[in-house]
Amino acid sequence: MRYSTQASPVSTTSGDLTSILEESENGISDHELPEEPIHIINIGICSEEQEHETDSILARKCSNFVQSKKQLLNEKGIRRITFLLFKEHSFPKYFTFRARSGFEEDTIYRHLEPALAFQLEINRLSNFDIRALPCQNHRMHLYLGSAKVAAGQAVTDHRFFIRTIIRHSDFVSREASYEYLEREGEKTFLECLDQLEVAFANLEGKKTDCNHIFLNFVPPVILDPRKVADKMLSLVSQYGVRLLKMRVTEAEVKTTIKLTPTAGIYPCASF
Repeated sequence: MRYSTQASPVSTTSGDLTSILEESENGISDHELPEEPIHIINIGICSEEQEHETDSILARKCSNFVQSKKQLLNEKGIRRITFLLFKEHSFPKYFTFRARSGFEEDTIYRHLEPALAFQLEINRLSNFDIRALPCQNHRMHLYLGSAKVAAGQAVTDHRFFIRTIIRHSDFVSREASYEYLEREGEKTFLECLDQLEVAFANLEGKKTDCNHIFLNFVPPVILDPRKVADKMLSLVSQYGVRLLKMRVTEAEVKTTIKLTPTAGIYPCASF
C-alpha cells in the first residue's frame, strides 16, 4: 500500500489506513499550510475481501473512513483523497473525496483517475445537473443530465451523455494510426450504443432526448483530419437506425492530429 501527497511521499506495508494519515503529519507541517487546501492523498488497496463487494459497499467503507478523519484532513490542508482499489485481472476502482464538498464522494469521477478527468471534458456539461450512472464497462462513463431551470419550473430537457477516453501508444506512420482509429473507434462506438441500450431499459431513459456520445483519442495520431470526418460519416450511415432508436443527435470524436511524425500537433473535433 502506498500513500503520497504533493508535500512528502510516504510508503507503508500496513493495512491500517489510519496509520497512513498519522504518518502524513511528518510530511505536512502546520506552518506550511496555505489558506486553501492544496495537498492530495492517493491510497492504493489490494485486498481479497473487496473482490466480492459491490461498488456501493466499497464506497460506503471509504466514506466512513474519510468522515472519521475529516478534522485531520482539514487541519493538514488536504484538497482531495482518492482510494484506488485493485483487483486481479481487472481495472482499478477509484473513489474520490474532495474538501470542497465536505469530503463526500465525488461520484461524477467514480472509477476515473482524477488527474485525467479533464479529458472527459465534464465542464462542458455545466448547463446541466448531471448524475453518474453505473456502467459494467469501466471504460464508459454515462451521465444523466437534467437542464438547469429557474426555481419552480419543471425540467423537461433530460439527456444521456456517454463519454470515454481511448488510450493507445504513439504511432509512427499514417497507416498504423488510421488502422487503429478505424478499428478501435468503431468498436468503442458500438460499446457506447450498447451501454445506451441498457440505459434505455430503465424508466429514466424513456424521457431522454438529444443524447450525446463523446470519444477522446489520446495521445496524438498521424493522419489527415479528413479521414476522421469520413470515418464518422461512415459510422453514422452504417448505424443510423440504432442512433435514432437511442435518440442520439450528436456524436463527437476528439483527436490530436499530426500530419507527419515530425510535424506539430493540433486538436481536431469531428461531429
